[in-house]
Amino acid sequence: RLNILPGCVDGTGFLPFATCVALLVLLQGMRHALDAEASIAFFTTASALAGVSAIAASIALSYGNECVIGMVASSYISPQFAGTAYGIYLFIGLIALFGCAEAGWHGGELFAALGIVCSAFGFELFSPPATFAVFALVFIMLLLSSIPLMKGRFEGSASFRCAIVLLLVFVTIVILAVFGESFGPIDSKRDALLAMKPFPDGFFATRDAISSIALKSWKDNPWLGSGLGSFPLGLRFLATPDDWLLIPPTQKAATNGWWQLLVERGIIGALILVIGTGFLAHSYFMRMVKSIKGKCGLWRPACVLGPFVVVSIVALSFVDCSLLRTDVLLAVPSALSLSAVAFQRRSR
Repeated sequence: RLNILPGCVDGTGFLPFATCVALLVLLQGMRHALDAEASIAFFTTASALAGVSAIAASIALSYGNECVIGMVASSYISPQFAGTAYGIYLFIGLIALFGCAEAGWHGGELFAALGIVCSAFGFELFSPPATFAVFALVFIMLLLSSIPLMKGRFEGSASFRCAIVLLLVFVTIVILAVFGESFGPIDSKRDALLAMKPFPDGFFATRDAISSIALKSWKDNPWLGSGLGSFPLGLRFLATPDDWLLIPPTQKAATNGWWQLLVERGIIGALILVIGTGFLAHSYFMRMVKSIKGKCGLWRPACVLGPFVVVSIVALSFVDCSLLRTDVLLAVPSALSLSAVAFQRRSR
């Protein structure tokens, strides 16, 4: 980031949000323009690139990069977790694998496998226990719902190759959990999972205190908000001495993403995001209804990807603000938009 740039174009300004809104419009066009095979190619490429970034992050971690070490800690002081994006691309990679296996794209299967395994690595590395638990459950549900949709679509050894990739995902997670003891944050996350304790002590009391302050801050600027990145400043002005008994002095973000969305963007900014995603959800619903009424054939696993991703993010946004990460703002509508493409349509 260059300090000479104005706030509207650097990392704390409105440009990342405006970019995501513009891309929502682009994704709506993609839903109309891309066919089912092109969407599988998109999923495969996206998951593979996410896997490459996970490898790059792990290399930076091995060299002691302070920024990456802070991301591994997964602290709720700054609850925008990189692992959330990797979890979404883990879902996307699974659907890409099934799509490539159905289409007989052996080369695509390799890229999808790379995306799945490496995204699983990045997901476990950069996710807190709560995110890990929710996404692991959703991954299992997505897998189980995809199996009957793929019945009769695999040819030859495609089902065996898919099983091998899923086994590699499981092995990757186990290896990181067993041999990650040299990194303290990984060790603490594993202990929290084993103790069935996804949240730190006093989390919900702290969350309620921060949410109360967020309500006061939002009432000052209800329509346009106080600006991106302004939440920590408002927190310090409005918190009482009793609040500081619960809130860490270095708290950087809300522990409820919906409140941070309202405080920084206001009702208008939140509506821009919700309405844009709502258009995609409406398109998805209409495609689904037409597919059911027209009896256009069996659904593909990609058809169920979008709802699973949206439900996961909506639920997690009540305990973190990963929704406001640019990569998550791009991944969620991409999954929802291209899931609509997967519905088979009657030929015109």
